[in-house]
Amino acid sequence: MIALRNSEKHGRRIQTTINRATEDLNLRVTVRPAGESSEVPIWERVQTKPQREPSIQTATPWQELLAGQIIKEQPEETSIAGLAHRYADVVGKAVSTIRAELTKRLVHTGEAWAAAQ
Repeated sequence: MIALRNSEKHGRRIQTTINRATEDLNLRVTVRPAGESSEVPIWERVQTKPQREPSIQTATPWQELLAGQIIKEQPEETSIAGLAHRYADVVGKAVSTIRAELTKRLVHTGEAWAAAQ
């Protein structure tokens, strides 16, 4: 099935769906009449720059983001286990996972949380 789609967010494009395909084909296009008095459409593919997928190396892992947030906020918890319970819902990870990762990244100096050496 082939359809001409038009939306404000994605622009005008041709969308194809094939039963056995692993993914749909989605091409940005422009449409213009073949002539001044013609109703025949001419579809031309819009050449766009390929968007680079963010690589794993350039993305900041959740562990580093959470450690930075804890150092910035300085919560009243003085144990890694307390931090893990506090931030489990925020991060969306298991308490044991958070505890294992924070142990590698944070230490409590007696007064504040700091980055582990």
